[in-house]
Amino acid sequence: MLRFHFDLAYGGDVYHDAMGTALPDVKKAKDRAFEIVSKLVEKKCQDIACTVRDANGKRLMQITVDGDQTQIGTLPNRAR
Repeated sequence: MLRFHFDLAYGGDVYHDAMGTALPDVKKAKDRAFEIVSKLVEKKCQDIACTVRDANGKRLMQITVDGDQTQIGTLPNRAR
């Protein structure tokens, strides 16, 4: 199992996932990110971003919801 971290930003707040979640692959991590974002949309949260990182901190993808638009994209690894 691989470890993925799901960092969230919404409503002006940012939450960093320090513990992470063990999942079998990137596809499952993407599915989990969509589940998280969907729950926040249901709660009427606005300007949502969920950034998925691997165990080494490499940013793999980001899902954003801004109004009625949802976007998903891969991100280059950025130095911290």
